[in-house]
Amino acid sequence: MNNSSVAASGKKPERRKERGSRGRMSGETTAFEISAIDIAKAREQQQEPLFMVSRGVQKGRPIPIHEGRWTVGRGPICDVSVQGRGISRRHMRVEHSTNAGVIIKDAGSTNGLFVNGNRVEQGILHEGDVVQLGPETRLTFTYALASEIPLRVGQYEQTVVDDLTGIHNRRYLMESLEHEIAFAVRHDQPLHLLIVDVDRFKRVNDEYGHEAGDVVLKQIAELIADDLRSEDTVARLGGEEFAIVTRGMSADEAAGHADRLCKLVEAQEFCWAGHSLRCTISIGGAVLTEQEHGDIPALMRRADEYLYQAKDAGRNTMVIG
Repeated sequence: MNNSSVAASGKKPERRKERGSRGRMSGETTAFEISAIDIAKAREQQQEPLFMVSRGVQKGRPIPIHEGRWTVGRGPICDVSVQGRGISRRHMRVEHSTNAGVIIKDAGSTNGLFVNGNRVEQGILHEGDVVQLGPETRLTFTYALASEIPLRVGQYEQTVVDDLTGIHNRRYLMESLEHEIAFAVRHDQPLHLLIVDVDRFKRVNDEYGHEAGDVVLKQIAELIADDLRSEDTVARLGGEEFAIVTRGMSADEAAGHADRLCKLVEAQEFCWAGHSLRCTISIGGAVLTEQEHGDIPALMRRADEYLYQAKDAGRNTMVIG
C-alpha cells in the first residue's frame, strides 16, 4: 500500500509490536517480572512475605512464608495447618526462594486452588493476590517488615489461643461454631457440642495449690487434643471447662468418644512436685437441632444441662442428648 492510498482511506498503517526475547509483546509485563519487582522492593525495605487470612474461621491470622518448600492444609501432616470448611488435608504446596519469589501449587485438593477468583494448578504470587482455599477461606499475599512479623503472630495467638493450655480459647470456639453449624446444615450432617468439666477441681487447688491445678489442666487438654480427629475442635471455655465440637458423628459415636475420654483421664497419673494426683471428668453433649441453627447459646445451654445430669449421676461419666 502506497502513501496516497493511506490518505484516501483515512487509515494509518499499523505498527507492528516488537517481540521481546521471551516471545511476548514489548511493553507487556509478565507475572515473573511483577514478582521480581516485589522481591526487589521487599529486599530494599527489609520485608518478608506472608499470608494474611482475610476471610474464614481464622480471619486475621498472619502466616509467615519461610524459604523452602512446605505444605498447607487442615491435616496434621501439613507444615502449616489452616482450618476452614472445604480445605483438604493437604491443599496447597508453597515454594519460596529469595530469587524466584513465592510459587504455589495445588496439592491434589478436593475443591481446587484459586488465585484472584481463577482456578490454578500453580502460579507465582505478587503483592495483593488473594488465594482461596475452600469456599470460605481467603489468604491475602503481602509483605511486612521482618521485625514486625513475629509480633503480628504473637498478637493473633493471644486472641485465639489459651495461654495456659495452648489449645484454642472461647473466642475461637464461638467463631468456629458459626462455620461448623453452617457446614452441618448445608451437608445435612450431625454436629455435637461436648462440654467437659474436671470433677472436684477445687479440691485439687485447695490441697496442692494452683500450680498443681495448672499441671492437671494442661495434661487434660493434651489428652483431649491427642484423641481428636483432625476435623474436630477443642477449646478451653474457662476455668476447668473445655468444649469439643465433633463433625459428622452419630449419637452413638459421640457417646463412645466421650466415654473414651472419661476413661483416658481416669487412668492418667498427674505428677506434680513429687505428688501423684488422680482426676476424673464429666461430659455433657448435645446434638445440633433445627431450632438451634442460628442460636449457639441455646446449643451450649443444652450441652450444659446434660453436663449437670452427668454430675448428678455421680461424675466420671457422660450424658449425650
